[in-house]
Amino acid sequence: MSQPIAKIPDTAQTWSGARSRIAQRQMQIAAEPRERRAEAFKELAQLASNFVREGLISEVEARETLEDVSERVGLVEDTTEGVVAIIINEAMRRAHALLDPERRHDAACEKKAAFIERRHGLRHDAVRRFAAPRAVNGGSAEKQTVLEFSCMADIAPRQIEWIWPGRIARGKLTLLIGDPGVGKSQISLDMAATVTNKRRWTDDGSAPPGSVILLSAEDSADDTLRPRLEAADADLHKVHVLQSVLSDHGRSIFSLQTDLDALGKKIEELGDVSLVIIDPITSYMGGKIDSHRTTDVRSVLEPLALFASKHNVAVLGITHPPKAAQTKAIHSATGSLAYIAAARLAFLAIEEPGTDRRLFLPIKNNLGALAPGLGFRLQQTIVTGNIVASHVMWDCAPVTMTANEVLAATGEGKSVSICEALDFLREELAEGPRPAKEIKEAAKCAGVAWRTVQRAQKQLQIKPSKNGLAGGWSWALPPEGRQHVPD
Repeated sequence: MSQPIAKIPDTAQTWSGARSRIAQRQMQIAAEPRERRAEAFKELAQLASNFVREGLISEVEARETLEDVSERVGLVEDTTEGVVAIIINEAMRRAHALLDPERRHDAACEKKAAFIERRHGLRHDAVRRFAAPRAVNGGSAEKQTVLEFSCMADIAPRQIEWIWPGRIARGKLTLLIGDPGVGKSQISLDMAATVTNKRRWTDDGSAPPGSVILLSAEDSADDTLRPRLEAADADLHKVHVLQSVLSDHGRSIFSLQTDLDALGKKIEELGDVSLVIIDPITSYMGGKIDSHRTTDVRSVLEPLALFASKHNVAVLGITHPPKAAQTKAIHSATGSLAYIAAARLAFLAIEEPGTDRRLFLPIKNNLGALAPGLGFRLQQTIVTGNIVASHVMWDCAPVTMTANEVLAATGEGKSVSICEALDFLREELAEGPRPAKEIKEAAKCAGVAWRTVQRAQKQLQIKPSKNGLAGGWSWALPPEGRQHVPD
C-alpha cells in the first residue's frame, strides 16, 4: 500500500518559493499509483489557486503548469481531458472569488488586488477583468464582456472646438512643460484671464467665454494665484480653485485616479467651464504610480482624456522637464514618454538663448499643423493690497527657433550630476527592491545616464541580487544606504 502524500507547506513568500512548492508536489504526484493521481492533482490545483490569490504567480502561469503536470504524469490518459479542465477551472474560480469586484470594498481583498497590480504590472481595470467569473467547461459565465462597436458611416463628423486656435481645444488634453520659474504657470493664468474675460488671443481669434477650474499644488491661492490672476485681468468670479478634498476620512489631496467623478459634478454645477488647469499634473497622479512606467502613466491619463471629452472641457496639464538636458522636445517632459503621448497637444516654455525673452513653443499637435512659436516676458504690476504680482506680456517679434533647436542650444555642456543620480536611485528604491531592467528604463526616461546611475549605485552600496536561477537581477537600498551616503 502506498503512503499518502507528505504534507508540503501551502504558503510561500516569493515567486521562486511558489514554484518550488509546486515542483515538490509535482514529483510526489508522479510517484503516486494511478488510482491516487486524480486526488493528488486536485490538491496541486488548490495549491496553485492559493498562489494565484496571493499574487505570487499569474493565472496563465498556473494553468500552463497544471496542464503540463497532467500530461507528464499521464493524468489525461487515466481520466479524461474534460475532467482535468474542470479541476483547473474550479481552482481558478476559487482564486477569482477573493478578487471579485463586488468584494473590493473589503480591506483584505483590496490589499490582495493592489499587490497583484504591482506584481504583474496590471492596471486597475485589468485586475477587475482578471477577477471576473469565467465560464466553466463551456458553461455560461456569470458575467460577460461585451464589445461595443460603431459603424463609421453612422458617426457624424464634428469639427474641433478650439478655445485657443492651434493650441487649446475642448475635449482634449494639452501639456505645458517648463523649468521652475520660466513662467509656465503665468501662461496658464493668462489663458484663464483670456477665457474668463472674452479677450482676444495675442496671435489671432477671440476666446469663447467660460469659467475656469484651477488645481494648483505649488502656489497658494491667496498670496500667489489671486494676485497673478488680477494682474492678468481675469474675471475672478469665473475662476474656481480647488482647496481640498473632503470625505468621511477627512481632508485629502485630489487624485486623478479616484476624484474625477467629483470634479465632473463641479463642472456640471457651474455649467460653463471651458478650461481645467492642473499644475503640476504629476502632483495629482495618485498613490502607487511610477511616473517612469508607461503603463502606470497611461492608466491615469487615458481616463483623464476621456473625462475631458465627456465634459467637453479643455484640460491643461503642467509639468517639469527631466533633470538631464534633452536635445529633442518630444522627450522634454519628466517621467515616461506616455505624458507626451497621451496629450493631443504639447508646448514648451523656455528661455530664448542669448536674449532676455522667453518662448512658448509647440512640441506636438495631433489635431493639425504646429502653431507658430510665441515670445513673452514676465512683467510685474501692483494689484489689490499693494501686492506686487507678475503676469505675461506677449512679444510681437517673430520666433525663428523650434523647440528642438532651442533645447539643443541650451543643453550643450549640461549633464546630470552624481548627486542627482543619487536622488534618482533613492526615489526609485524608496518602496523596496526593483528589477534592474525597470531601473534602467526609468533612468532612460528621466534622462539620467546609465554610467552615472552605476556610479551612484556603488556610492549607495547597492548590491544586485538574483531571485532564483530563472529570476532577473534586482536592486535594493541597504538599511544604512537609506540614511547615509558615503563620501
